[in-house]
Parts: sequence; structure tokens; C-alpha cells
Amino acid sequence: MSDKDHHVKWDETNLEYNEQNKCATMKIDEPPTPFNFEYCEDEVDEEHAAKASLSFADQWKREGMDEIIGDPEKLKPSFEEPTEEELAEKKKKFEETRKEHYRMKEALSNHVQFNEDKDEEHEVEESHDDEDAETKHELFVKKRKAFYAEQDREAAERAKAMEAEAMDSEDSEGND
Repeated sequence: MSDKDHHVKWDETNLEYNEQNKCATMKIDEPPTPFNFEYCEDEVDEEHAAKASLSFADQWKREGMDEIIGDPEKLKPSFEEPTEEELAEKKKKFEETRKEHYRMKEALSNHVQFNEDKDEEHEVEESHDDEDAETKHELFVKKRKAFYAEQDREAAERAKAMEAEAMDSEDSEGND
């Protein structure tokens, strides 16, 4: 089969017919929201609230709490702004917390200094001979330098190999 057999063939007459008969607007048969008119929560909530309020009032009367004992202002929740005393107490508490935070920072820095001093003492105890410690350090430095020199040498060899490979591929492309 050739590529000509696999192309799409449109039914031009059907397309023209659909274009001429289509409506400018589409009618949607479904309601815009899935609202159920048979069930209304507001009515149920009102009935439930009425029953609850009656039962609470009956319970109140049965327990003999018709009269409020004490100051009614204290029983009301206050949504007022805090007083000056409350603000001063809150500010004082904040300042104490801030001071404690900075004391902790200072304590941590003292802890670090203490650990450094302790490490220095430990190093002095371990190295009985200063020359031996210097020799170990010098040996470590030499090994580290040798390691990095080897890494650099290997990286240079890899770069040369990649460059040679790129040159070979350019030559082979030029010959084709």
C-alpha cells in the first residue's frame, strides 16, 4: 500500500449539510445547578432549632435556673480590645521571652567555645611529641596534594580523549 491509500477522505456533502442545519445557539436540557427543590435545608434547620430551643428552655426551668446569679456582664463574652494592663503584661512577657532567646544564643556560643577549648586540650593530650604531630600533618598534606594531582591528570586525559574523538568524528563527516 502506498501513502495515497492512507489519507483521510472527508464527506463534503455531509459537512455542508451539518453546517447549514446547525443552530446558532445550543439548547441545554439540564438545569444550571443540581438543586433539589423537594428538600430544603432551611426548613429542617428551623424546625430543629425550634425544638432545641424549647427543650433547652424546659431544661432551664426544670433545673431552677431562672435567675442568673452574679454579674451578667461577666458571663457575656467580651470582644473588646485588651486593656492597658493586659497590653503591658503581654509586652513584658514578650520582652522576657526575647531576653531568654538571646541568653540561649549566648549559652550556645559559650558551649561552642567550651567545646573548642576541650578539643584543644584533647589534642595536646594525644600528641605527646609535637614533631610526630607535625609529621602526621605533613604526610596528610602530601597525600592530599597527590590525590588532587592524580584527579587533575585524569581529567586532562579525559579531555584530550574527548577532543580527539570529536576531531575523528569531524574528519569522518567530512569524508562522507
